[in-house]
Amino acid sequence: MAEGVSKRRVCRLLGMSRSVLDYHARPRDDGPLIKALSALAERYPCAGFRKLYARLRRAGHSWNHKRLRALRPPQPLAQPIRPKLQW
Repeated sequence: MAEGVSKRRVCRLLGMSRSVLDYHARPRDDGPLIKALSALAERYPCAGFRKLYARLRRAGHSWNHKRLRALRPPQPLAQPIRPKLQW
């Protein structure tokens, strides 16, 4: 740290963990993940998330299941404008 103050002391004064100073976020490149998942979804259209995830793992990919799930805000369902009208 600058001015002869230790990293430990600065972190203690600020009330934060020392590991925060060493953390460098890496941008995620989800291109290969999207490509592999899209190919499997086209080949196995009836397969759900768990089956596609299992196939990716068997193919040797080490992606975590949390990375595969897209966290999107829920969208409202479309409603017909009059009774007995199908979407």
